[in-house]
Amino acid sequence: MWSCMSNFGGHPWGFGTIIFLIILGLLAYAVIRAVSGRKETRNHFNDRNDSLEILKIRLARGEIDVEEFERLKSYLQAQL
Repeated sequence: MWSCMSNFGGHPWGFGTIIFLIILGLLAYAVIRAVSGRKETRNHFNDRNDSLEILKIRLARGEIDVEEFERLKSYLQAQL
């Protein structure tokens, strides 16, 4: 009698197994999201430094003047 109840729709997996796999998938998703979130915070400072390097290159090429360089530099520093 109980063996018929453990099969979900005639499939070899029981209902509890399906629920377990869903929970396991959600847990894996949460762990992946948490780990990827940490990488983004570490790259924030690298992005700011890259932006400052781009500004320095643009200043050296003459694409921007010193006033605009200082204005954009202070904008980047305010983004901390």
